[in-house]
Amino acid sequence: MKRKTNRFNVINRFSSIRESIADSLLNRSLTNAKSYDRIAGFFRSSIFEVAGEALESVSGKIRIVCNSELLAEDVRTAKLANASMRKEWCEGKPEELENAANRFKRLYEFLKSGKMQIRVLPNDKFGLIHGKAGVITLENGEKRSFLGSVNESKTAWKINYELAWEDDSEEAVNWVQEEFDSLWNDISARDLSDFIIEDIKRISERVEIDEVVKWKEEKSQAAAVAVESPVYREHLGLWEHQKYFVDLALRDHKKSFGARYILADQVGLGKTIQLAMGAQLMALYGDKPVLIIVPKTLIWQWQDEMNALLDLPSAGWDGRQWIDENGLKYPNRGRIDIVKCPRRIGIISQGLISLGSETAQYLLKREYECVIVDEAHRNPFIRHVVRRERSYLENKIDPITNEPYLQRINVELHGESEEEALILTGYMKDAYELAEDFCKLLGQRVKSAGFFRTLLLKRIGSSLEAGKRTGQKMLREWGDGFDEFSDEQDNEEETTDTKQIELKNLTAEEKELLNAFVAALESNQATDPKFLKTVELLKDGWKEKGVIIFSQYYDTAFWVADKLSSEFPSVAIALYAGGDKSGVFFNGYFKKEYKDTIKAGVKSHKYKILVGTDSASEGLNLQTLGTLINLDLPWNPTRLEQRKGRVQRIGQINDTVHIYNMRYKDSVEDRVHDLLSERLKNITSIFGQLPDVLEDVWIEVAKGEIEEARKIIDSVPDKNPFEVRYNQNVSNIDWASCSKVLNNREKRRYFKVSW
Repeated sequence: MKRKTNRFNVINRFSSIRESIADSLLNRSLTNAKSYDRIAGFFRSSIFEVAGEALESVSGKIRIVCNSELLAEDVRTAKLANASMRKEWCEGKPEELENAANRFKRLYEFLKSGKMQIRVLPNDKFGLIHGKAGVITLENGEKRSFLGSVNESKTAWKINYELAWEDDSEEAVNWVQEEFDSLWNDISARDLSDFIIEDIKRISERVEIDEVVKWKEEKSQAAAVAVESPVYREHLGLWEHQKYFVDLALRDHKKSFGARYILADQVGLGKTIQLAMGAQLMALYGDKPVLIIVPKTLIWQWQDEMNALLDLPSAGWDGRQWIDENGLKYPNRGRIDIVKCPRRIGIISQGLISLGSETAQYLLKREYECVIVDEAHRNPFIRHVVRRERSYLENKIDPITNEPYLQRINVELHGESEEEALILTGYMKDAYELAEDFCKLLGQRVKSAGFFRTLLLKRIGSSLEAGKRTGQKMLREWGDGFDEFSDEQDNEEETTDTKQIELKNLTAEEKELLNAFVAALESNQATDPKFLKTVELLKDGWKEKGVIIFSQYYDTAFWVADKLSSEFPSVAIALYAGGDKSGVFFNGYFKKEYKDTIKAGVKSHKYKILVGTDSASEGLNLQTLGTLINLDLPWNPTRLEQRKGRVQRIGQINDTVHIYNMRYKDSVEDRVHDLLSERLKNITSIFGQLPDVLEDVWIEVAKGEIEEARKIIDSVPDKNPFEVRYNQNVSNIDWASCSKVLNNREKRRYFKVSW
């Protein structure tokens, strides 16, 4: 230590190669001090190993402001900041630190009592906080400041080569204090979240259960598995209604009659994770395998979500062989191999069972610990129904926290007034009228195959581009090659065989109308008003909030993404579609990209504009996007609700999401909107969404049967039969404080056992 003294102040210089800075500076000054304000690049609990006793002796407040990996965008609201801090804390895996129990215990006591306060700052506002400094108020009231390279950690004070400079002059003290105060009081500075404080306590008491057999003896079995799973450590955990169902299902599973439930929660309330967590616990409790039966398009999504959210191995059946969570394929040596699943959890498609194949019979002969049927609208073996509506959970108060069980996410609808319907003019209007004439003419000849009778109207109702491409394809390939159209329909049952005789050829009159329709659109030079409205919304702040633009059809999705890339050349426009059609537009160029990469880019705020198709977006979670544009209105109302559920879902970072519904003036969608407008609000408030039966309203309007459409609307009941009986299923269940944890390697070993 070098010391310079004059009659006004003392300056001390410290080098870690000459002495212990921790003893000469930190402990000496902190012992019995009145307060301590600290600017630290990084703060670690290991500081208690260096200066624990000195910190204990400080009589007043200890305030620390430090770095974080937060973005300025992450701290716009307290909710966002808490979620981001939780994610950063858990990514550091503090539960894996060795010998941390004692110092975590002391840190918790300091934080809980309020003696120590910690605030964090987003890196992208200040950059990394390389300036390290502090002000210590001594027992006698004198103040000392210090500057240097030292972070607030054992490594910095005891191991690293560090330099520090201590100065007790009024000028130096005031200067450091002003720097501290400016950071501490900055609008982006955030107090350490309650979750982190309570997790510090949990980790200080943490005990690991090393065998599944021992886990079965624990009272808090669900919590011991869940609390350190990725859904808790990397995401936001489970909400109370989700924990309630998992706990209920596990308790009933242990009884002689078992658990038989249909989970009928609204879209966006996290049904998949509830079912997967329940299956995991049942499998751990028993010794038989788990079978999950899902729509074919969701097999790999289920596998990915279980692996990502629960760190749970599984295998999916692709129709020929089992494929595990690592993509490893297990060659099929015969139909009986379907019962040789390489993981305790197997996922198959519903079609395998519904077709009644010989392969399915092998599956049906086995006994299972648990069977999950996703999208199970009818099941005669169900004993109980659990259904929770969003409005119920948002309004019911948890007596423990005095907060609603579910955070309210408001939805603000736009485009609903008569004036907001988009007007078609010139060739665009002519084309729509020709499409109506064509569909009516085709309907007079083709009594079945409703899919084809309305195909052109549905597609031009989506966009003029989709209408043009459909018309051109019909002229080229009528009767053949309609599979790609069928794949994008609302209901698989509507995809009628294209080879039936009545559809084999177009009549001369039908062909004339179709030619006129295509010619009108090819002659059109005006811009589709749906694109103009989309650009207007994006420039009006929707781009900054993050937007998902939905269409039922790939033609529309690709077209709008391509045009937006030209409109916003410096902005990446992500396209999320089926098969290998996903990619990113940038500066007018398109590059194919994996869907998982696009999802990760949306989550990290890399992509602010996402264009997606319905068929590809089932199960897509878009909590980072605050706005939604429906380029078209699917004739199946469930599709519309599923779209909304992509943004109005657990974990949404915005308190309000904005949705714009587009429709052409005097189109089928516009006429249906007018018919429904009188009862729309009432029906939605009763059912939480539009019932599927209203799909027939679109079809009747397209046929010109307005009175039939009115009858369907009037037939919707005034009361939801589920509401009173099944809407009361929620209570507070504490998992987050559980300090006894099942060893994750043991859990993975258990689930890697084959059938």
